[in-house]
Amino acid sequence: MDAWPLARTRIVVGILAFVRGLEGARVLQHVTSPDTLRLPYVAGMPLLARMEVPWLIGAWLLAALAFTVGWRTRLAGGVLCLTLLRVLTADQQAYSSHLYLLLLLVLVLSWGESSAVAGLDARRSGARAQVPGWPVFLLAVQGSVVYGYAAVLKLIPAYLSGAVLCAHFGWLHRQSPPVMTCATLAAGSIITELFLATALWRRSLWRWACLVGVGLHIAMIAMLSAEVRLQLVVFTGEMLVLYPLYPIAVRMVKDARTTNAGTAIV
Repeated sequence: MDAWPLARTRIVVGILAFVRGLEGARVLQHVTSPDTLRLPYVAGMPLLARMEVPWLIGAWLLAALAFTVGWRTRLAGGVLCLTLLRVLTADQQAYSSHLYLLLLLVLVLSWGESSAVAGLDARRSGARAQVPGWPVFLLAVQGSVVYGYAAVLKLIPAYLSGAVLCAHFGWLHRQSPPVMTCATLAAGSIITELFLATALWRRSLWRWACLVGVGLHIAMIAMLSAEVRLQLVVFTGEMLVLYPLYPIAVRMVKDARTTNAGTAIV
Protein backbone atom coordinates (compact mmCIF):
# COMPACT_ATOMS: atom_id res chain seq x y z
CA MET A 1 0.00 0.00 0.00
CA ASP A 2 0.96 3.66 -0.30
CA ALA A 3 3.22 4.78 2.54
CA TRP A 4 1.60 8.16 3.23
CA PRO A 5 -1.51 7.07 5.19
CA LEU A 6 0.63 5.29 7.80
CA ALA A 7 3.03 8.24 7.98
CA ARG A 8 0.20 10.71 8.57
CA THR A 9 -1.22 8.43 11.26
CA ARG A 10 2.18 8.23 12.96
CA ILE A 11 2.54 12.02 13.03
CA VAL A 12 -0.92 12.57 14.52
CA VAL A 13 -0.49 9.79 17.10
CA GLY A 14 2.92 11.21 18.04
CA ILE A 15 1.43 14.67 18.62
CA LEU A 16 -1.36 13.15 20.70
CA ALA A 17 1.20 11.20 22.73
CA PHE A 18 3.11 14.41 23.45
CA VAL A 19 -0.05 16.25 24.55
CA ARG A 20 -1.10 13.29 26.70
CA GLY A 21 2.36 13.35 28.29
CA LEU A 22 1.75 16.89 29.50
CA GLU A 23 -1.54 15.76 31.03
CA GLY A 24 0.19 12.68 32.39
CA ALA A 25 2.55 14.88 34.37
CA ARG A 26 -0.42 16.42 36.21
CA VAL A 27 -1.98 13.03 36.89
CA LEU A 28 1.25 11.48 38.18
CA GLN A 29 1.96 14.46 40.43
CA HIS A 30 -1.43 13.86 42.02
CA VAL A 31 -0.96 10.08 42.26
CA THR A 32 2.45 10.39 43.94
CA SER A 33 1.33 13.09 46.37
CA PRO A 34 1.81 12.13 50.05
CA ASP A 35 -1.88 12.93 50.59
CA THR A 36 -3.04 10.42 47.95
CA LEU A 37 -3.95 6.83 48.83
CA ARG A 38 -1.84 4.51 46.68
CA LEU A 39 -3.64 1.76 44.76
CA PRO A 40 -1.09 -0.47 43.01
CA TYR A 41 -2.41 -1.98 39.80
CA VAL A 42 -0.11 -5.02 39.94
CA ALA A 43 0.56 -6.67 43.30
CA GLY A 44 4.22 -6.57 44.27
CA MET A 45 5.23 -3.92 41.73
CA PRO A 46 7.29 -1.08 43.25
CA LEU A 47 5.28 2.07 43.81
CA LEU A 48 5.98 4.99 41.51
CA ALA A 49 8.17 7.42 43.48
CA ARG A 50 7.61 11.16 43.24
CA MET A 51 11.23 11.70 42.24
CA GLU A 52 10.74 9.25 39.36
CA VAL A 53 7.97 11.32 37.75
CA PRO A 54 10.16 14.01 36.07
CA TRP A 55 12.38 11.35 34.49
CA LEU A 56 9.38 9.33 33.36
CA ILE A 57 7.63 12.34 31.84
CA GLY A 58 10.87 13.52 30.25
CA ALA A 59 11.38 10.16 28.54
CA TRP A 60 7.70 10.19 27.50
CA LEU A 61 7.88 13.63 25.88
CA LEU A 62 11.26 13.09 24.19
CA ALA A 63 10.17 9.71 22.80
CA ALA A 64 6.89 11.22 21.55
CA LEU A 65 8.79 14.00 19.76
CA ALA A 66 11.20 11.54 18.14
CA PHE A 67 8.30 9.31 17.13
CA THR A 68 6.43 12.26 15.59
CA VAL A 69 9.34 13.40 13.42
CA GLY A 70 10.24 9.83 12.52
CA TRP A 71 13.73 9.75 14.08
CA ARG A 72 14.80 6.24 15.09
CA THR A 73 11.11 5.47 14.95
CA ARG A 74 11.19 1.92 16.27
CA LEU A 75 13.51 2.82 19.13
CA ALA A 76 11.47 5.93 19.97
CA GLY A 77 8.24 3.95 19.76
CA GLY A 78 9.67 1.22 21.98
CA VAL A 79 10.74 3.73 24.63
CA LEU A 80 7.34 5.41 24.43
CA CYS A 81 5.55 2.06 24.82
CA LEU A 82 7.65 1.14 27.86
CA THR A 83 6.97 4.55 29.40
CA LEU A 84 3.23 4.22 28.84
CA LEU A 85 3.31 0.70 30.24
CA ARG A 86 5.03 1.96 33.40
CA VAL A 87 2.38 4.64 33.85
CA LEU A 88 -0.48 2.21 33.21
CA THR A 89 0.79 -0.26 35.79
CA ALA A 90 2.04 2.30 38.33
CA ASP A 91 -1.29 2.90 40.03
CA GLN A 92 -4.97 2.29 39.39
CA GLN A 93 -5.53 6.05 39.55
CA ALA A 94 -3.05 6.55 36.69
CA TYR A 95 -4.65 3.87 34.50
CA SER A 96 -6.72 5.04 31.55
CA SER A 97 -8.25 3.03 28.73
CA HIS A 98 -7.42 5.96 26.43
CA LEU A 99 -3.77 5.65 27.45
CA TYR A 100 -3.87 1.90 26.84
CA LEU A 101 -5.24 2.55 23.36
CA LEU A 102 -2.43 5.01 22.73
CA LEU A 103 0.11 2.34 23.68
CA LEU A 104 -1.43 -0.11 21.19
CA LEU A 105 -1.42 2.47 18.38
CA VAL A 106 2.21 3.38 19.02
CA LEU A 107 3.16 -0.31 19.15
CA VAL A 108 1.61 -1.10 15.75
CA LEU A 109 2.98 2.05 14.11
CA SER A 110 6.46 1.41 15.54
CA TRP A 111 6.58 -2.15 14.27
CA GLY A 112 5.05 -1.19 10.92
CA GLU A 113 6.83 0.90 8.30
CA SER A 114 5.26 4.19 9.38
CA SER A 115 8.46 6.21 8.87
CA ALA A 116 9.02 5.16 5.26
CA VAL A 117 8.14 8.74 4.26
CA ALA A 118 7.71 12.06 6.08
CA GLY A 119 10.35 11.34 8.68
CA LEU A 120 14.01 11.78 9.47
CA ASP A 121 14.54 8.03 9.04
CA ALA A 122 13.27 8.35 5.45
CA ARG A 123 15.65 11.24 4.76
CA ARG A 124 18.58 9.27 6.14
CA SER A 125 17.96 5.92 4.46
CA GLY A 126 15.75 6.95 1.54
CA ALA A 127 11.99 7.25 1.27
CA ARG A 128 9.86 4.34 0.07
CA ALA A 129 6.57 4.79 -1.72
CA GLN A 130 5.14 1.37 -0.81
CA VAL A 131 4.93 -0.38 2.57
CA PRO A 132 3.26 -3.55 3.90
CA GLY A 133 -0.42 -3.02 4.59
CA TRP A 134 -0.91 -5.15 7.71
CA PRO A 135 -0.57 -2.21 10.16
CA VAL A 136 -3.51 -0.44 8.50
CA PHE A 137 -5.69 -3.51 8.86
CA LEU A 138 -4.73 -3.99 12.53
CA LEU A 139 -5.36 -0.31 13.33
CA ALA A 140 -8.79 -0.45 11.69
CA VAL A 141 -9.66 -3.62 13.61
CA GLN A 142 -8.52 -1.95 16.83
CA GLY A 143 -10.87 0.99 16.22
CA SER A 144 -13.82 -1.36 15.78
CA VAL A 145 -12.81 -3.32 18.89
CA VAL A 146 -12.89 -0.10 20.93
CA TYR A 147 -16.40 0.82 19.77
CA GLY A 148 -17.78 -2.71 19.97
CA TYR A 149 -16.29 -3.47 23.38
CA ALA A 150 -17.46 -0.12 24.77
CA ALA A 151 -21.01 -0.90 23.63
CA VAL A 152 -20.99 -4.40 25.16
CA LEU A 153 -19.64 -3.10 28.48
CA LYS A 154 -22.57 -0.67 28.69
CA LEU A 155 -25.14 -3.47 28.57
CA ILE A 156 -25.65 -3.44 32.33
CA PRO A 157 -28.66 -2.21 34.34
CA ALA A 158 -26.77 0.66 35.98
CA TYR A 159 -25.89 2.21 32.61
CA LEU A 160 -29.14 1.40 30.80
CA SER A 161 -31.13 2.99 33.62
CA GLY A 162 -29.46 6.33 32.97
CA ALA A 163 -27.99 6.55 36.48
CA VAL A 164 -24.38 6.50 35.26
CA LEU A 165 -24.91 9.39 32.84
CA CYS A 166 -26.84 11.33 35.47
CA ALA A 167 -23.84 10.99 37.76
CA HIS A 168 -21.45 12.08 34.99
CA PHE A 169 -23.56 15.15 34.24
CA GLY A 170 -23.87 16.03 37.93
CA TRP A 171 -27.66 15.71 37.88
CA LEU A 172 -28.11 13.16 40.67
CA HIS A 173 -28.25 15.89 43.32
CA ARG A 174 -31.34 17.40 41.70
CA GLN A 175 -34.69 16.86 43.33
CA SER A 176 -36.04 15.27 40.13
CA PRO A 177 -33.06 14.09 38.04
CA PRO A 178 -33.94 13.53 34.34
CA VAL A 179 -33.39 9.79 34.51
CA MET A 180 -35.49 8.99 31.42
CA THR A 181 -33.52 11.49 29.35
CA CYS A 182 -30.28 9.92 30.52
CA ALA A 183 -31.64 6.43 29.85
CA THR A 184 -32.49 7.48 26.28
CA LEU A 185 -28.99 8.93 25.83
CA ALA A 186 -27.50 5.73 27.25
CA ALA A 187 -29.39 3.53 24.77
CA GLY A 188 -28.48 5.90 21.95
CA SER A 189 -24.78 5.75 22.81
CA ILE A 190 -24.81 1.95 22.70
CA ILE A 191 -26.57 1.89 19.32
CA THR A 192 -24.17 4.53 17.99
CA GLU A 193 -21.07 2.61 19.07
CA LEU A 194 -22.35 -0.65 17.59
CA PHE A 195 -23.12 1.21 14.36
CA LEU A 196 -19.61 2.66 14.20
CA ALA A 197 -17.97 -0.71 14.93
CA THR A 198 -19.48 -2.14 11.73
CA ALA A 199 -20.41 0.78 9.46
CA LEU A 200 -16.85 2.05 9.09
CA TRP A 201 -16.12 -1.16 7.16
CA ARG A 202 -18.96 -0.53 4.67
CA ARG A 203 -18.13 1.69 1.73
CA SER A 204 -21.75 2.78 1.40
CA LEU A 205 -21.91 3.81 5.07
CA TRP A 206 -18.38 5.08 5.68
CA ARG A 207 -19.16 8.79 5.16
CA TRP A 208 -22.22 8.58 7.40
CA ALA A 209 -20.19 6.72 10.01
CA CYS A 210 -17.56 9.48 9.95
CA LEU A 211 -20.22 12.13 10.58
CA VAL A 212 -21.81 10.09 13.37
CA GLY A 213 -18.41 9.39 14.95
CA VAL A 214 -17.36 13.03 14.93
CA GLY A 215 -20.71 13.99 16.48
CA LEU A 216 -20.37 11.31 19.17
CA HIS A 217 -16.89 12.43 20.22
CA ILE A 218 -17.78 16.12 20.21
CA ALA A 219 -20.77 15.33 22.43
CA MET A 220 -18.50 13.37 24.81
CA ILE A 221 -16.09 16.29 25.11
CA ALA A 222 -18.88 18.81 25.62
CA MET A 223 -21.04 16.85 28.05
CA LEU A 224 -18.64 14.97 30.30
CA SER A 225 -16.57 16.32 33.19
CA ALA A 226 -14.16 19.16 32.47
CA GLU A 227 -11.58 17.39 34.64
CA VAL A 228 -11.04 14.73 31.95
CA ARG A 229 -11.73 16.95 28.93
CA LEU A 230 -8.15 17.02 27.69
CA GLN A 231 -7.99 13.23 27.93
CA LEU A 232 -11.22 13.02 25.93
CA VAL A 233 -9.75 15.32 23.28
CA VAL A 234 -6.75 12.98 22.98
CA PHE A 235 -9.06 9.96 22.82
CA THR A 236 -11.08 11.68 20.09
CA GLY A 237 -7.91 12.22 18.10
CA GLU A 238 -6.86 8.59 18.58
CA MET A 239 -10.15 7.35 17.15
CA LEU A 240 -10.69 9.88 14.36
CA VAL A 241 -7.19 9.40 12.97
CA LEU A 242 -8.17 5.78 12.26
CA TYR A 243 -11.22 6.67 10.14
CA PRO A 244 -9.30 7.33 6.86
CA LEU A 245 -7.66 3.91 7.19
CA TYR A 246 -10.91 1.95 6.88
CA PRO A 247 -11.43 2.34 3.10
CA ILE A 248 -7.83 1.22 2.60
CA ALA A 249 -8.33 -1.79 4.86
CA VAL A 250 -11.57 -2.70 3.05
CA ARG A 251 -9.81 -2.51 -0.31
CA MET A 252 -6.98 -4.68 0.99
CA VAL A 253 -9.44 -7.33 2.21
CA LYS A 254 -11.26 -7.27 -1.11
CA ASP A 255 -8.00 -7.61 -3.07
CA ALA A 256 -6.88 -10.48 -0.84
CA ARG A 257 -10.16 -12.32 -1.40
CA THR A 258 -9.90 -11.78 -5.15
CA THR A 259 -6.33 -13.06 -5.17
CA ASN A 260 -7.22 -16.12 -3.10
CA ALA A 261 -10.20 -16.86 -5.30
CA GLY A 262 -8.02 -16.61 -8.42
CA THR A 263 -5.41 -18.89 -6.89
CA ALA A 264 -8.08 -21.45 -5.96
CA ILE A 265 -9.45 -21.46 -9.54
CA VAL A 266 -5.96 -21.99 -11.00
